[in-house]
Amino acid sequence: PAHIAAPCQPTMAAAGEGDAAAAPPVREATLLQLAIADALKPISHLEQAEEFDKLKFKVCTYFTKAGRSLEVASKSFIQLANDFADMAFGSIFTALGDKDWLAEVDFTVPFTAALRERFPKFANMSHFEKTAQDACDRAFDEKQSESVLWECVQMVSEQKQQRTKLYEAVNLARKTAKSSFSRNSLSTDGLETLMGGWIKNTVEQLKAATGGFPEQVVSAEVLTQFFNGIVAKNGLPRTVTAVFGAPPANWPYIHSTVAEAFNEAADDAAAALVGPSADERAAGLEAEPGDSKLPPPKRSRGRAEGYGRAPPTGEQAKAWQDQISRMPARPYGISKKKW
Repeated sequence: PAHIAAPCQPTMAAAGEGDAAAAPPVREATLLQLAIADALKPISHLEQAEEFDKLKFKVCTYFTKAGRSLEVASKSFIQLANDFADMAFGSIFTALGDKDWLAEVDFTVPFTAALRERFPKFANMSHFEKTAQDACDRAFDEKQSESVLWECVQMVSEQKQQRTKLYEAVNLARKTAKSSFSRNSLSTDGLETLMGGWIKNTVEQLKAATGGFPEQVVSAEVLTQFFNGIVAKNGLPRTVTAVFGAPPANWPYIHSTVAEAFNEAADDAAAALVGPSADERAAGLEAEPGDSKLPPPKRSRGRAEGYGRAPPTGEQAKAWQDQISRMPARPYGISKKKW
């Protein structure tokens, strides 16, 4: 390692009273400090020199403080690496998530160095580098996507409940789509495979949350704008765009897929209201009264029917009217109480 001022340890000038300031001590930079300086170098021109030195110190601190509370004895190295990655990148995105250049920084080497410093007993394992890279890629993509999703959700609706439902649905759908997507796929439609699964899973999550009516949370038009915003803000996994490239702005595939998913949701809702088809009834598949897909009748709270009771049938109403018609009329001038 080179003998330079360590980014994590700013030099201090020692000076006595009345004496000239002593030369700052020169410290030996660690592999982590050198890796961070090298990783941030491509974006150094986007920050002022003084701010860039502070930035290197902050990033180094996020890595060195991560994983201090992990219980090493009870977990495997793969679990430790992923938990360490979640902590480190959680801190980085909390502090630097508003920086446009963050998506351009490759933290693989700094993360590997930090992981080696935190868990030195695993450093000689044959799959150490591969485990470190996988954990780094997964955690960075997740934190990047979550940050972009939350930013885009704020633009969709002013109602907190709708924003929460949409964020939870999109984030869970993202994890499902990503887990079923093969990173090593050589298919040319890899982006469409990932985005298509993401959109369709989102609509399915919204259907589950609303009883089959996703438009209660967000319309198809707004959801299309939402996913185009994710693409514009680099919300797709870097492990995918590094292989297939970034999709175009206002991607037509998003519009067609959202429309298709909403049409299928509308067809499912209509089928639930219509009930079994003629063929199904002929085959004896008609639903039993207790198994109907229709929602239960809305219960009335009117005073005449009684609180919580269903409205009267035609025969009940006629019987009541007959009883009322047979009652003698109250003479004029006599109060109800006396009568």
